[in-house]
Amino acid sequence: MRYDEMREVLKRHFTGMLEGIKGRIAQEGRLKEDKVAFYTETIKNIDDDSYFEFMHGHAKHPAHTVIEEYDLPFKEGTPEYRAFKEEYKRSRVSYSQAVLDYDASLNVYDLKPHDIHSKQSVSPDQQSTTLEQLIEKYIAERVRGGNWTFRTEKDYRSKFGLLGDMLSMDTALSAIDTATARKVKESLQRVPKNIKTSPITRDLTFEDALALEDVGRMDVKTINTHLAAYNGLFKWAEANSYIDKNVFAGIAIKQGKTADKARVAFSGEQIALIRDTIVRNERGLIKKAYQHWGPLIGLYTGARLNEIAQLGPDDIRQEDGIWCFDINDRSEGKTLKTTSARRLIPIHSKLIELGFIKFVETLRADKQTRLLHELGYSEGTGYGRNLSRWFNGPFLKALGMDKQALVFHSFRHTMVTKLLQSGVAEPLAKSILGHAQEGVTQTVYFEKGYTVAQKQEALEGLLWN
Repeated sequence: MRYDEMREVLKRHFTGMLEGIKGRIAQEGRLKEDKVAFYTETIKNIDDDSYFEFMHGHAKHPAHTVIEEYDLPFKEGTPEYRAFKEEYKRSRVSYSQAVLDYDASLNVYDLKPHDIHSKQSVSPDQQSTTLEQLIEKYIAERVRGGNWTFRTEKDYRSKFGLLGDMLSMDTALSAIDTATARKVKESLQRVPKNIKTSPITRDLTFEDALALEDVGRMDVKTINTHLAAYNGLFKWAEANSYIDKNVFAGIAIKQGKTADKARVAFSGEQIALIRDTIVRNERGLIKKAYQHWGPLIGLYTGARLNEIAQLGPDDIRQEDGIWCFDINDRSEGKTLKTTSARRLIPIHSKLIELGFIKFVETLRADKQTRLLHELGYSEGTGYGRNLSRWFNGPFLKALGMDKQALVFHSFRHTMVTKLLQSGVAEPLAKSILGHAQEGVTQTVYFEKGYTVAQKQEALEGLLWN
């Protein structure tokens, strides 16, 4: 785990705890003397491990609580563990001090008169809450509610970080109006691609990067994903009375759809050509195992590319006597787009006929840790980059499909189309594809979800020719 990722986890953890303390104080009143002493002593004795064992009642250092809660890849005694423990101490001190500071702030009442003739009344939250504080509150709630995975949180932090570059994180919410949102939209259209990672821009100030000429700019789709993130943030702020109006609502750039762009699923003929080309390999296009199994798994599961690329032999297992893909993020290096992505997908009989289980057994015998072990890891994109580049590039080009807006992700669109056209209920289709369910019936009363037998029946009933 990177140092900045380690800090993000701790920041998330203690931000959530701090919001919980504030809520408890709001309901029950100020901290009692023993609690003040508790936080004061914690700051004073942060480097004394025995303090946590005997005074806090922990059998182990409380850093273990965070490691277990977030399933972090740190083993006791390793350099990574020692580094995390030190960062835990720093963040614990910051948290304890923040609790004491908040409690102390309640010693004073703000009795200053306010201008009752102002054109617009501004709530205390709007006056005092900064953009950075709003972002942290929003993220803490999304994470605590189980709505975001670590990968999702990281993605949103990146988008919000760019918003901070454009506005300054210290900006009060009362200063963010419709004109501000319009300026953000205009600025995004001048942002260079990969501004934080490109060798051309990564060491420049934000203003200098925007002033560059002859560089590729962020495309419209990416601009709209950023604006959607800001819309979600300010929609939440409006719902929680931090602002009176969501100024980022409805400002996305409208895109026209050409016939080619609208065509995102493979046709039956295209699926047959792809499958036969891979299985027979008469053209010699398939030279590595990932080029054979990667697309076939995508075809018969509709799984996301990176979900496939990070699968290990241990993720191929039987549930109720049915062979399944276990899509999870339990081990180091694995990430999922959402919590709903954790699921079991029955392995289609066609894959088994093609020798997939035998392929897995061979990998286990060779002690391989991933199915598509020839694929290397890429920071930010995971294991799927080379599979995507090969399939979307030379492979589809060889089949004459490279100019039809078709990519590896089209397998997923194809699966959606096939399931719904075959009369599969939408909630069952969502459980196969890893989409979030909606409604009380599906999210509360049907907590255990569909059985693998039900999913298998749905997948086996699809016609591919």
